[in-house]
Amino acid sequence: MSVKLIFLLLVYLIPASRASVIETNKNSETISESILLAETKESNGKIIKTVTASGYGVSIETASQNAAENALTEVVGSFIDSETLIKKNKEIRDGVISKTKLIKKDIKDYSQGSIKYFEILNIKQNGSIYNVTARVDVRVEDFKAYIKKLAFGSNSVSEDLATNLFTKAIVSADNLKNKYDLLVKNVIDPIRKAEVYEIEIGEITSLEDFQTKSKLCVNNPNMSYCKKSGVYKEWDKNRTFVFPFTISLENNFKENMINTLKNISDKKIDAYNINSFNKGYSATDTYRRSYDRSKDYGISIYSPNRKVKTTYILKDVLDYWQKKFDIPRLDMSEYYFSNPSIKNSSDVTKGDCKKNKNYFNPLLLRFTGKNNKTLANYEYSTFACNTNWSYPISIFEPYWIKWADRGGSGESYMPKLSLLASGQYAWNEKAIFLKRDYLIVAELDLEILKNLRGIEIEFLQKN
Repeated sequence: MSVKLIFLLLVYLIPASRASVIETNKNSETISESILLAETKESNGKIIKTVTASGYGVSIETASQNAAENALTEVVGSFIDSETLIKKNKEIRDGVISKTKLIKKDIKDYSQGSIKYFEILNIKQNGSIYNVTARVDVRVEDFKAYIKKLAFGSNSVSEDLATNLFTKAIVSADNLKNKYDLLVKNVIDPIRKAEVYEIEIGEITSLEDFQTKSKLCVNNPNMSYCKKSGVYKEWDKNRTFVFPFTISLENNFKENMINTLKNISDKKIDAYNINSFNKGYSATDTYRRSYDRSKDYGISIYSPNRKVKTTYILKDVLDYWQKKFDIPRLDMSEYYFSNPSIKNSSDVTKGDCKKNKNYFNPLLLRFTGKNNKTLANYEYSTFACNTNWSYPISIFEPYWIKWADRGGSGESYMPKLSLLASGQYAWNEKAIFLKRDYLIVAELDLEILKNLRGIEIEFLQKN
């Protein structure tokens, strides 16, 4: 099989600050133009269709794969009727992806039978996103046999595939109850209970070294926590130290979560190069016009660097939940499903921090001595009310983004110590963070410092 990749280095540099948004609908997943150029026959009489298609991706390789997917999708429409395309959309889409997943820049790694010829015609770059235009020659008979087997045939399936097909089957019936149940069981509950977290504690340093030598403070010397005259000016420098810790999702859960959301969502919007740390960042701008926020449930997954996010829209699921539990529309901000932060949850004067332990499992910070003996315990609600500069233990998130919907100052996503968080109201963005980074500043008694041998962080399983 001959496959030729020609890379034309015509890269147009577009400022990275401009966000790129790609919206994918269940009934219309092609995101780029595909043009059928020609139809020819090989010497054996088999038909070859030549298509030019464009594709997007975070690398030339993934953009090439996307272009090949779009070309094959164009060809599918020539031999599968529209009714079958709708009914078997997911199966056909998965089949197309499997035919293109091995396309790489390295020609030796490519060996897909349905594609006779693949040539990159043009490459453009927009920030970290590549747009590839390619010529794809498709062996129609081979591809038609493969797709029709997916659309009409039968085959043996593994247990994992059977589970996946089961999920697709119940969703295809537009069963809102099952969508809601899967969302809660497979996505929301494991995160809010902190059952699927990985916690990593970084290197411990003195407060003085942190303020003068850490990369964070060298790059941000005017931040109050970096200034010697700032929030820690009254703390005993000889007994105060700083250490970072991160919370991230387990890889296995992350994959299952994304598969579940793909299966139960009606629309997927990918946003790239977002300026999530800017004061003017408007969280829902990338999908505001793509859903009915009074009826549809939208939830976004942020990459670790917060520059890429994928939003999944579940049509009518919010409306189903509201009717199921008979929730007055004006009270929606007071329920965790529609608003994980719960309005005013960070207001310690209202006692909400204690109440909120019942839904999100609390964090336990433990200092240990010899033989793992506990020297001191500190338990925190995930909302971590008033802990930013609290004495003698301070917990804060140095790199945080705001939930403002249409610009403005905004507030941090709450709960602070959870990977499931949202803005303050039901209509603000609901978000899942793949990773959040924190710093703990601690001033300890001399007796604890003398015997300190270890630091542990865990989430207590109370619900």
